[in-house]
Amino acid sequence: EWFVLFKRATSGIVVRSTAQIARLDEKLRRDLSRFLDATRGEVVFARGVLLVEGDAEAFLIPAMARKMREAGKIANTLDGAGVSVCNVYGTDFRPYVEFLGPSGLDLPLAVLTDGDPNQEHVGDDNDCSYAGIKRGIHLAQLLNGPNLAQLQSDYQQQKWGDVGKSLQTNGIFVNEYTLEAELIQAGYSSEFVQVYAELGGSSLQQKRMEEDLHNQELGKVIRRIEQSGVGKGRFAQRLADRMDADRIPPYIEDAVRYILGRVSNQITQVDPEMTESAFESDLPFDDEEIPF
Repeated sequence: EWFVLFKRATSGIVVRSTAQIARLDEKLRRDLSRFLDATRGEVVFARGVLLVEGDAEAFLIPAMARKMREAGKIANTLDGAGVSVCNVYGTDFRPYVEFLGPSGLDLPLAVLTDGDPNQEHVGDDNDCSYAGIKRGIHLAQLLNGPNLAQLQSDYQQQKWGDVGKSLQTNGIFVNEYTLEAELIQAGYSSEFVQVYAELGGSSLQQKRMEEDLHNQELGKVIRRIEQSGVGKGRFAQRLADRMDADRIPPYIEDAVRYILGRVSNQITQVDPEMTESAFESDLPFDDEEIPF
């Protein structure tokens, strides 16, 4: 069994299917079956897809995009452009990239993932590696990305900046550590404490979080959120209301611009003989124009 998708293109209607990945191993089949539940099944109707690791990203990234739109930084929100933000509940993006990428439905696609650095001490030298970057390189291979040999070489030489830039050209956006760390570095420390208090953190717990934030003890901050009884998802849901267009972590802003650009390019590459009114009627509803 496989999906068949009909898409409009300059040459008419293009048909894409998942027949090429129909022979996936049983584990991948199960992963996709769980992925395409009632909520995330919307990806097959989306104009573009942004894959993320967890609930926190799923709550915060659409909110950030709305703030960017309100500030005039982008022309549309993710919802308004028909982009689905899909949580894969972990770091195993492979089955979803296979399903949605060039070997499958071939949708405009971007991936956001954590850097997850590992520090190994060898003598007097510090050898730092990033699981997220290594993960990104594997995904770039699935996406048939450019300069894969150079990517591997730069990775071996630990040229993290060069690797990160190359991955972004393939739609893969890797932060330095985790989402929470990126938010703190972007200037949301006071908002972290406010949300922690709203969700039941005592005065002493708030003081200790403030100290952890001041000392850049990011691991402790994340553990406090995870052990608060509400979890990272609910914490992010409350934090979403406090997003600021001028404090968007760069890798997220780049990812939002990338996927909107891919979708915009797809929309504009329709039959050039379409009238303006016909083109407008084909655009998705904006957030403020939903007719109910």
